[in-house]
Amino acid sequence: MLFRSNQKSNQDTQHKVKNSVIALADDEPEDLTDRQMLILKMISEGRTNATIADVLGYSESLIRQETIKIYAKLHCSGRSEAALIYHSMSDIRETHAV
Repeated sequence: MLFRSNQKSNQDTQHKVKNSVIALADDEPEDLTDRQMLILKMISEGRTNATIADVLGYSESLIRQETIKIYAKLHCSGRSEAALIYHSMSDIRETHAV
């Protein structure tokens, strides 16, 4: 039963990510500031808030605040979903770049 529960959870996450990407396709990263896009990129690379803060020269609390704003704008609940959305957005940008 646990396996089915995890499968359902994965399907729900994939569905949420797909819906977020579709919603962002029209107004994609315009809603995110340049700093938020950079933080999102670093999140998608697996970096922690502390590492991001050190690299960018900001406080960890500022990075934490920005990640909360990013999650809200992307309609996601955490780092994994945000990273999936970022990579999907990258795919969309590459597809539409001419």
